[in-house]
Amino acid sequence: MKKLIFLFLLGFNAITCFGQLNFQQKLGDFGHIGFPGTPTVKPLSTSGTMYIVRNNDDLYLAMVSGAEKSIKDLLDKHFLDSVYAGYIYGSTHSSMKGTIFYQNNIEIEGLRGIEFNYKGNAKGLIYYCYNRAVYLNDTIVAHSIWLRDSLPKEDPKIQSFYNSFKLTMDRKNIRQSNSQDIAYKTGSLVGKMMVVAVILALGFLIIFILKKIFS
Repeated sequence: MKKLIFLFLLGFNAITCFGQLNFQQKLGDFGHIGFPGTPTVKPLSTSGTMYIVRNNDDLYLAMVSGAEKSIKDLLDKHFLDSVYAGYIYGSTHSSMKGTIFYQNNIEIEGLRGIEFNYKGNAKGLIYYCYNRAVYLNDTIVAHSIWLRDSLPKEDPKIQSFYNSFKLTMDRKNIRQSNSQDIAYKTGSLVGKMMVVAVILALGFLIIFILKKIFS
């Protein structure tokens, strides 16, 4: 009996600590994600929106941002690699001087995405930033949690936020490759650099907005 009570309390505590993502934020036409409160909405100059919640010392954010039309003119088997590399570089090589300590290609809601974690400095405060992003339909959909303490990527606080993201768009309307749109065009070296430049700027903009929160 005591063992059952202990297990119940343990489970209740886990729900209390990690199950308070009770605000469902719609992310355009793509899906929704859970936040621990009503997010502040920040427009992005790259035809997108960022949603931010500060919960004690933790920062939760999600972002939906359309890619520039020039990206649609690319046809290259390494297209996604270029997009994700540019986004990671823009997020970490900023005034935060981020140092990546984990990076991997992952599956997000059945799509090829990226997960990367880095340590950065925001207004003299050290943050450990845990990030996931997926590119689909000429748009980057990303969500991140910034923590003052370093945690394993498997920690329930991180995983509960990651897992609260749900894709609701009709699967038959989702694409990650642009090859069907531009059957005869090819991605040149200039095109690849354009991808990196566009997504790089997006990463810089996100960090700029977040750093203003601390000021």
